[in-house]
Amino acid sequence: MQWNDATSYSRDGNRTPRWWETKIASLRVSVGNSHIYYPTGDTWIMHCRPWFDTYVLKAKTEVEAKKEALELVAVEVRKIQEALVNG
Repeated sequence: MQWNDATSYSRDGNRTPRWWETKIASLRVSVGNSHIYYPTGDTWIMHCRPWFDTYVLKAKTEVEAKKEALELVAVEVRKIQEALVNG
């Protein structure tokens, strides 16, 4: 899975990535540890509409956050697939 830097950098020159994004078909999954509601940088969150908006992850590292986010999205996709197959 290809993850890209999606950080919105300020003009102060600090170029440390804090947000990553990957696209899977029409889905965009974003994970990061810098958010207005969680400014300390020790909380990993994700976005993936329509299911997750500022969703707090259990992850403690970037690698864990990416893996957890993809697993959560996979669960939602499976639910839709099952609903389509089973009516």
